[in-house]
Amino acid sequence: MTLCASALAVVLGVALFSLPTISTQREARAEVDIQASPRLVWAILTDFSAYPIWNPYIYPAQGEARPGAHLELTLHSGRSSETFEATVLTAQPNRELSWSGRMIGFERIQTFTIQKVGPRRVRLISRELFRGLLVLTHGQVANDAQHGLEMMGRALRDVAEIRAASTPAGEYRLRVAP
Repeated sequence: MTLCASALAVVLGVALFSLPTISTQREARAEVDIQASPRLVWAILTDFSAYPIWNPYIYPAQGEARPGAHLELTLHSGRSSETFEATVLTAQPNRELSWSGRMIGFERIQTFTIQKVGPRRVRLISRELFRGLLVLTHGQVANDAQHGLEMMGRALRDVAEIRAASTPAGEYRLRVAP
């Protein structure tokens, strides 16, 4: 009987280790290098009122880039749009902006990190982390976010590089008319 129990334990152990990993967490990530100062990239990233002008992924966006502030964001994927409320977690000027919001069945945490990689050159790293049980059944959300972050990064790069080339100090003034 002990031999059968041992054999059964081995078979169950092998079966458990060979199952695919089931995770209630997914991540989308995109990186883009930008020929501009961290200050300019930060100014564009935190000017939420201008998102409808340049941002193909998140628009409109309302709120302030300060820890604890509430944001209202609308995310656009190829097939749909979703509006949700988020809370700013981190707002370190010229370095990092992050926010978190809950949607039905999962939480999304979005982080933008600005890394200086040379004189007047930065890398923008955009991450969106999804946590919760419904991530298992809504796997396409992370794929849509991946595409959205890539588009947003390229668009931000284009705006920043045009602005950096067109003004001596690379100042940023892109406002929506009232």
